[in-house]
Amino acid sequence: MAGTDTIRGIAYQQAHAIHLAIDLVEQGPEHQLRVEGTDDVVDVEVLDADGVLVAAHQMKSHSGAPWTPKLVADVFRRWVSLDAPNSAFTFVTNGELGPGAQALSDVLASSEPGRAARLAKELDIPEMLADRLAFASIRVDPSSVGVLLAAAERRIAARLDPLLRDREEVAVQRVDALFRVLMQRASLSEPAGRLLTASELLELVGGEYGERPEFQWAGTLKDSYMATVGNGTPSLLPLTITEHGGHPPVEAEALLLTRAASLSGPTGTGKSSAVQILQASAATSGRAVVVCRAETYVPGQLGALVADALGFVVGIAVPTYAGRKVLADPDAVVVLDGVSEIPDATLEHLAEDLKQVLNRPGFASIVLVGRDRTALRRVLDPAPQHVAFHVTPLDHSAQERLIASVVGASEGSSTQIRARAERVLGDGARNPMLLTIFLEADTDGALELSRSDVYAKFLTHLSERAPMVDAGTYLPVLGVVFAQLLSAQRRYSDRYEWVARTDDAAATLASSVDGEKARATAVRIGLMTEVGMGVLAPFHDSLADYLAATAVAAGHAPLPFTLRDTQSEWVVFASELGVDVSQIVARDQPFLSVRVGRADHHFPGPTDYVTQIAPLLGTLLGMSGVTVEAKEVLDGRWVLSMLDSSGTFLGRTVIEGERGPLYAATRLWRLALRTRFNEVRPELSMRPSSREDAQARVKTFVRQRQHEVNALLESFPVTQRSQLLNRLRPLGLTFFIGEPDETWGTVDWRMSYLASPETRLLPNEPEGRPGQTSASHFLDGGPAHAAASDVGKAVEELINTSGWLS
Repeated sequence: MAGTDTIRGIAYQQAHAIHLAIDLVEQGPEHQLRVEGTDDVVDVEVLDADGVLVAAHQMKSHSGAPWTPKLVADVFRRWVSLDAPNSAFTFVTNGELGPGAQALSDVLASSEPGRAARLAKELDIPEMLADRLAFASIRVDPSSVGVLLAAAERRIAARLDPLLRDREEVAVQRVDALFRVLMQRASLSEPAGRLLTASELLELVGGEYGERPEFQWAGTLKDSYMATVGNGTPSLLPLTITEHGGHPPVEAEALLLTRAASLSGPTGTGKSSAVQILQASAATSGRAVVVCRAETYVPGQLGALVADALGFVVGIAVPTYAGRKVLADPDAVVVLDGVSEIPDATLEHLAEDLKQVLNRPGFASIVLVGRDRTALRRVLDPAPQHVAFHVTPLDHSAQERLIASVVGASEGSSTQIRARAERVLGDGARNPMLLTIFLEADTDGALELSRSDVYAKFLTHLSERAPMVDAGTYLPVLGVVFAQLLSAQRRYSDRYEWVARTDDAAATLASSVDGEKARATAVRIGLMTEVGMGVLAPFHDSLADYLAATAVAAGHAPLPFTLRDTQSEWVVFASELGVDVSQIVARDQPFLSVRVGRADHHFPGPTDYVTQIAPLLGTLLGMSGVTVEAKEVLDGRWVLSMLDSSGTFLGRTVIEGERGPLYAATRLWRLALRTRFNEVRPELSMRPSSREDAQARVKTFVRQRQHEVNALLESFPVTQRSQLLNRLRPLGLTFFIGEPDETWGTVDWRMSYLASPETRLLPNEPEGRPGQTSASHFLDGGPAHAAASDVGKAVEELINTSGWLS
């Protein structure tokens, strides 16, 4: 890979131009490409065979402060002035969009009526000019130059003759050649000189027009893939999955029964293992499950993502068109693992790329896998229907089977080890990954271990595979690198970035090992692995979270200024290691405060106690001027009272002695929320008198419940309101009122329903997997009580503690 390595620092613009050149050869063989367009606003132009402008692109690398609306709006105003309404225009950047720039991007992506009028307002231009932006868009692609170049190499290698020796090296040379030619043409003054014709592009990219027989998905490629993934069922603990909503556990094969599904759960619950079981099981019945790692996704390259997943399994580079054929195969299942762990901007583009697959019949089924169910649902929203599953936590018998398989314990000793694991890990003992780490670290160790202690012992155990290298020299280097990656909302890296970051971290820490030795040792002990073509990641993402936390605790790396969902495990580990994260968690991830607070034993002393509790409580409640009064009682416990800015008493609770301020603040917050929800009492509801009456009352009930939910959410701070709303959506209902049922002389009407953005009454039973109830039961308690119950359940789901508000 030396050729690409020598040009790691090439401009973001040129890396994207190389991909455009490959796109034209693969998809538009008569099209031409011009670098440095006829106007400054255009960096790269795509023209048809007659020289007519088809598409224009401006690529801007941007770091530091997010894009402001003015800077981005100026680009589109200049494009409008060129008067090319039938041509597409894409503004591509790796920079973060500020709120105003994001609003403009949302309008550009909209297909709703009034788009031109909204654009005219955003850009301060006449609506007639805004009509010229019919095919304009913004694309945020945070991929590094290394990722883009490595992807280009794979795409070109897949086009070359498989019998060609060293075709990967030939692909590197062709990327180099493309770069040199693009740079040389860009320096010419005449537009004709900056043009690359279709024949020139084919010569540079290489390969042939058309599709090679060995890469036909319906033939050799599929047979090879199925033979590889079906070659023996993985030796994994049997896992079941559970549909959200209180359904009984089912086998992982249930994911094959729907066109769109998600599988969520905290880190280590066995999501990837369930997918492996599904993949092998489906292969025995002749159905292809293609598992893609979301970390390897490049925005706009969904076909390439699937092709890379195929190539990773069969061991050769596979062309993008093969990935597109998989997506167009209605019998195939495409699984995207790690979806909620990729950066927000990348997630938005993945959602956009998946729309046509989800919306149109005749395409592959899609399964998304990740920690955050809300993020997965947001990507799946365009699908007419989708089913949300989570991995079922281990029961006692499954725990003991896992213990026996790891440590070879007898039935009696497995029960004892399970009990010890439960005392140390709590509910974490039902997590396959965490239980395995506990077992491999030291099953006979002391009971007073935190989760961080378990991870530390496990890494010590892992480091014994490289006894000649002191773990204390290379693990801090890796911790700094993972802290940097997590700050960018990821735990993975391309090879080039990995080399640069480990070298820099080793130099900064003045470590006794250099970056090269740290990298080699990480691979040798099994900590780092290749998860896709050219993409490196820890063998489990929780290890990245822990190591990044050790870097923060040692003062080698800071926490991010703003805490995102994908960084929550990192900050929890940091808190366990003694870092005070109270303020940032209460502000940015308030529902995580309960979990962090449980481990908060930092008692500042009687004098500072209430002064530290009050601001945290005020942040959680979204109220200024909150005060807390504390009184220590004889048994060592504390009686805490909270008052608002006017001195009005809000509630009182008792906590154990010398618990930390965040723990105390969350206890008072819980009390305030319980009071708020308990104020909404259930109402008596009359039984519907007819089918028509039931239909009308259900429709009215749903609309009133939406109003009550919105009113209740207004009492929460903005951050909490947004997270709750994401969890509660969709708020509408698609329902059907069926035939009457008579029980003990009482008539009621059967009701089937599905949550949906809008509220609709159906003439027939809804398709899919509708909920079942009766009209009277649905209406029972009234809309206000239903709203309070729904919001309360959403709070408990976000806190991940059932019954927290009871």
